[in-house]
Amino acid sequence: MTDSQADGRTLAARYLKGLNDHDPDAVDGFVAVDYINHNAFVDNGREANRAFWSSFFTAFPDIKATMDDLVVAGDRVVGRFTYRGTHAGPFYGVPATGNAIEMRSIDICGPRTASSRSTGTRSTTSSSSSRSA
Repeated sequence: MTDSQADGRTLAARYLKGLNDHDPDAVDGFVAVDYINHNAFVDNGREANRAFWSSFFTAFPDIKATMDDLVVAGDRVVGRFTYRGTHAGPFYGVPATGNAIEMRSIDICGPRTASSRSTGTRSTTSSSSSRSA
C-alpha cells in the first residue's frame, strides 16, 4: 500500500468516525479550512461544513453511517456511504417527520498541496439522495 492510499483510508475513517460520533468538530480532521464544496446545500469552507453537520446531527440524532465502498487511486479517495436514522428535528425548513430515512452519498476527496494550511485534505460531495421508509 502506498503512502497516499494509507492517507486516503485514514481520511475516510476520520469522516466515518465523525459521522457516527455525531461530532461536528471532527471536520477539523478531514476538511481543509478553505475547501470547496460541490454540494448546493452547503457553502464552501470548514466552518460552513461544521455548521451543516451540527444541524444534520440535530435533525437526525440517531444517524449511523456505513462505508459501502472505498476506492483509493493516486491522490484521490472515493467513498460511497449510506446513512440511516430518524428525522427527529427540523432540517432545511422541513419539520421533523419521525420517519426513518436512508440517504446515500458518494464523496470524492484528495490531499492538499504541500504548501497548503491545515489538515492537508479537501473533501467534496458529488451526489446524494434520500428516501423515507
